[in-house]
Amino acid sequence: MAVPLVCEYSMPPLFNLLRLPPHFRVLDVTQSPAGIRIVLASEVPSASCPRCLISSTSRHSTYTRTAQDLAWSGQSVTFQVVTHKWRCRVAQCAQRVFAERLDPLLRRSARMTTRLIDLVCSVTLATSGRSAARLTAHITPALSPTTLVRHIMTLPEPAIFPAHIIGIDEFSFRRGKPGQGHHFGTIIVDLERHRVLDLLPERDVVSVAAWLRNHPTIQVVSRDRSGTFAQAITTALPEAQQVLDRFHLLQNLRDVLERFFLTKRDVLRQMRHPPMPSSPPPSARLPEHQSQDERVARWVQIHQQIHDLVAKQVDVTTIARRLHVSRPTVYRYLHMIQPPSVKHPSVRRTLDPFIPYILQRWNEGVRNAQLIWRELTNQGYTHSVSNVGRFVKQLRQETALPLKFKHVLPASLYDVTIAHAPLAFSAIQVARLVVRHPERRARREQEYLERLRTADDQIEGVCRVAEQFCQMVRLRQGERLDAWVTAAQSTALRSFVMSLLKEENALRAGLTQATSQGQTEGQVHKLKLIKRQGYGHAGFALLRQRVLHANSCSLALGK
Repeated sequence: MAVPLVCEYSMPPLFNLLRLPPHFRVLDVTQSPAGIRIVLASEVPSASCPRCLISSTSRHSTYTRTAQDLAWSGQSVTFQVVTHKWRCRVAQCAQRVFAERLDPLLRRSARMTTRLIDLVCSVTLATSGRSAARLTAHITPALSPTTLVRHIMTLPEPAIFPAHIIGIDEFSFRRGKPGQGHHFGTIIVDLERHRVLDLLPERDVVSVAAWLRNHPTIQVVSRDRSGTFAQAITTALPEAQQVLDRFHLLQNLRDVLERFFLTKRDVLRQMRHPPMPSSPPPSARLPEHQSQDERVARWVQIHQQIHDLVAKQVDVTTIARRLHVSRPTVYRYLHMIQPPSVKHPSVRRTLDPFIPYILQRWNEGVRNAQLIWRELTNQGYTHSVSNVGRFVKQLRQETALPLKFKHVLPASLYDVTIAHAPLAFSAIQVARLVVRHPERRARREQEYLERLRTADDQIEGVCRVAEQFCQMVRLRQGERLDAWVTAAQSTALRSFVMSLLKEENALRAGLTQATSQGQTEGQVHKLKLIKRQGYGHAGFALLRQRVLHANSCSLALGK
């Protein structure tokens, strides 16, 4: 049974509470187990014809529209709006009868109020169709994921202000089949307003150049070293300043260094320390994997097959598809003079920096793990005693005294200087080590790099030039470029230098201006999150709509 909720004198406060347009009047408010029902009436004296836009005062009939509104204290609210149909008295107009428009309360043919639709769209944009359906389950009638997605697809595109500084990058929104690669799209970001301007379904010169031509106000474009984007920008906006991203410059340098150190594998192996004594500590022992030899045999076989196919003038793409490997793997194996060998992974534990001290105390006769742990905490060790206890337990087992906990006489059981010697670094590890900021290198890494540079003059020259380039990039010292190019021409980085000089203007801009791809990469990361929320069922149109409205939905939910 419906129960009246308000009296006549309470109508004005209720009208203000509902935030209704001024031409509406509240007729009745009742409550029932189904929720709250509010009857409204429209009292406009005239209405404009949607076709000829001429106002009419001739009423045709009256009808009722029903719409769902925002809930009150968990109870559903339903509006029953008494409105009118009107006659168009213009003889030349083809519209004879039209319905009254109830904007902004109700849109045309809408079964929910505008504010409820805005809330539903904000929730759907922030989550996904299925998640939003679960979050809005209290709305009657229940909304399906398809209905929620349909609402956000009807949203108009956000207003785009003239952009002057943009960032452009690629993203992969669909995984290809094995051997076919990925399908890439293009993301364009306004670096001044930190907003996504547009998404393009392709990553080609034609589509990117067409978009850039429609935005002639762009003056600066930040990009990576993609030749596709460089050609598109040059074609569409030849006067725009292209800026190479500094992060991608360091990343390209790291890749070049990795290929260089792959040719120096013998030198890297020589940097491995001499074998451990007959009683090595637990940190020096590495587990033996039975399947490791099988993997190495397959690596050697692939290495031989790649070089054989290249000798037969087979292209890299065909080799990758035939051997079921990626193209970067083919290029990496081509730079290897010798096939890959066994490399034991060096797992760095939290206890490793303190192992020399533990072995020193063990040689001094200390057998109490609690005592050693307390001494380590004074030296900066912040982890639990269990790690120390497990390590000491292995030492007891190796010395054939597993139950000996008391102090014993000092004895030289372990060589402390050899115990914590690091294993040889791989080519990619050395490349990352060279590119890394010197202040962020560990002491053992710095010592290893110094030994490596001393052992080979070519490595010394490459490392010196690479560190100079890293410093020039980090400090934006573009005025040092000419001197660096001259010094690098005589090293193994000559091909890298020549590739940089092909886009010298963009390189100089990247080494002097503060513009970077940081904001663009952040938007790509956000795009990946939105894409994964679609569970693989969302197409490009829905992905673009959600990305373009990502900021607007955040503002709506924050109100």
